[in-house]
Amino acid sequence: TIIFPGCVETIQISLPRNLLLLRELRDSQQPIVMIPVRDGRGEITSAGDLEGIGVLARPLVTQTSRDSTCSVTFEAVRRIRLERLTGTEPYLVGDFIELPPEQDIDSLERALEKVFSYAVRVLTTDTHYSPEVYEIFKANRTDIDRFVDVVSHHLHFPFSEKRSLLSAVFLPEPRAQQRLGRAVTWLLAR
Repeated sequence: TIIFPGCVETIQISLPRNLLLLRELRDSQQPIVMIPVRDGRGEITSAGDLEGIGVLARPLVTQTSRDSTCSVTFEAVRRIRLERLTGTEPYLVGDFIELPPEQDIDSLERALEKVFSYAVRVLTTDTHYSPEVYEIFKANRTDIDRFVDVVSHHLHFPFSEKRSLLSAVFLPEPRAQQRLGRAVTWLLAR
């Protein structure tokens, strides 16, 4: 599961090391870092197994199931970049830096309108989407970075594309322009 800044997602946690981390952090209400695994599966033994860009997320609600797994609702606060892993046992520990939000740029606002119109087209032609999603998109149109995260979160992009959208930072062209371009490409392909 990929979660974007400003979005809320409920995730099933079943890996023993992740359950241990949740138990240890439950009382402190400390946020955790969520970074996608590079190939989507497998054991993590080094920083190379991770995408490198993730989010700082705070657990909002944690519920333990009868089978000892947890259902946790997280709110992603902001993007972070993994500088290095400092430990892998009993759970992953690392050094991270916060990534600054993208600045408003005129060309980004034009691209934002294009993405909004394509997203509305998808919402109105695909009956899987609730009318609420349109209202969420409309409410977030004034903040470019937030809007791209909301679109990326709510539309059914393939997992690999969501991973790319989350990781599209500090590229030669501005981050939001890069992410808007990827969103437009995906929307046009539908």
